[in-house]
Amino acid sequence: MSPPALVFRRITHSPVFTLGFLLGSFLALQCLLPLGTAIKVGADEDFEYAKATLWLKGYHLYTEVWNDQPLLHTFWITQVLKHVSPSVLGPRLVTSVFTLLLLSSVFFISRRVHGLGVAALTTALVIASPGFLELASSCMVEIPSLAPVLAALAVLAVGTTSRYYLPEIISGALFAAALQSKFIGVIYLPLIVLTLWLRQRPGGMSLQRSAGLCSMPQTPHPSPLPIRWGLPLRTFIITLCLYINGLCILWQDA
Repeated sequence: MSPPALVFRRITHSPVFTLGFLLGSFLALQCLLPLGTAIKVGADEDFEYAKATLWLKGYHLYTEVWNDQPLLHTFWITQVLKHVSPSVLGPRLVTSVFTLLLLSSVFFISRRVHGLGVAALTTALVIASPGFLELASSCMVEIPSLAPVLAALAVLAVGTTSRYYLPEIISGALFAAALQSKFIGVIYLPLIVLTLWLRQRPGGMSLQRSAGLCSMPQTPHPSPLPIRWGLPLRTFIITLCLYINGLCILWQDA
């Protein structure tokens, strides 16, 4: 194989190229939609616009404006309407940014567990799933609340073990941000615990095995030492609680 062909093969088989192609395909699909002119794309867009607009005009949420969710997503939309663009395009682009984070997290988690091919296929199937493009193009809370959860899982899955527990701290902050957008994210907490346990296993999270291992005779190994994963779990929970407490203090004057 010639050197140019070898370089081309390495580029096309690299995770960065694959993820960039998938994200570029998603953005190309979004460019076909009238994000800046359509009055309503998702079912609850009008409600989200109304909350942000009233908050921007000085009304207080929970007392003067009915709201059944935490305030982080409404805060982001309000800041975009105030500082970036007063049109519907700005809040919809907020959802687009979180969609890119969601797709990247799905890609990295799948690649860590099953390899590049499965990661590319999984991400492509998410983009092609029914209703996904509508949610990804709407000013609604679903994707902005789910993306930080998957990002928290991706940080734990991909991040290396650190004595300062940086992956656990970053993951706790991301998970707290998800809960400050929508409380439904708490159902993913068992996945966080499972991922923390898998990180501490001798084999790690990867489920791939080389082809030669299946034919080799398996020699008995001594039982591993007890896995000390309680401290990473406590680090994650403490970061989660501190971040939520800090955000709640910020919302007291809202």
